[in-house]
Amino acid sequence: MFVSNCKPFFSNANMKSSKIVFCCVVGVASLCFISIKNNKKSLCSELALSNIEALAQNEDDKNYDCFGVGCLDCPAKQIKVAYIREY
Repeated sequence: MFVSNCKPFFSNANMKSSKIVFCCVVGVASLCFISIKNNKKSLCSELALSNIEALAQNEDDKNYDCFGVGCLDCPAKQIKVAYIREY
């Protein structure tokens, strides 16, 4: 028979501490992942809003004068007018 006086490496105390360390590492990694994912969502929504604002603005450098009341959309004032003068 073979008898050893050495303690096994993976004793009960070592396994418990290893499980605790592993759970802490997984918890911290999960929190980091969730935090990064939430930051990307807010960045995307800010980017989308700035794109929408850019598309909503007049991109040309033309000036407009709008007169009267009618069915034309005034590009400068966003109201219905009868005449539009571009200069």
